[in-house]
Amino acid sequence: MCEVNRARTSTPLQALVMLNDVQILEAARVLAARVLQDGRREGKKVEEEITLAFRRILTRKPEKIELQKLTTLYRDELKRYQQNPAQAKKLLQTGRFPVNTALDAAEYSAMMLVVSAIFNLDEALSKT
Repeated sequence: MCEVNRARTSTPLQALVMLNDVQILEAARVLAARVLQDGRREGKKVEEEITLAFRRILTRKPEKIELQKLTTLYRDELKRYQQNPAQAKKLLQTGRFPVNTALDAAEYSAMMLVVSAIFNLDEALSKT
């Protein structure tokens, strides 16, 4: 069955699914790997890699404040995963698509969470 309009609800189920669903997390991991590979090959900075992910998801460049917040998220998560590499490796095991072991696990995990955050923006979700 297909519905054109979703029923309005006050429950946070969509947000919980988008933040925790294996399929969404795996998609974030795969896109993060691509962004890191492309960015590193071209000598891009973290801000440029985040912009690349943002453009691939939303088809526009991030505004300055959006880029600042996502960069802060990346740096905070990078620091956390550098302090706990086992946690980074565990996060990267999400889903079935092969993990790119050539990438630094802390950087990969941090970028995965940035991509997940972009997926969760209202603009990225189909809303009525």
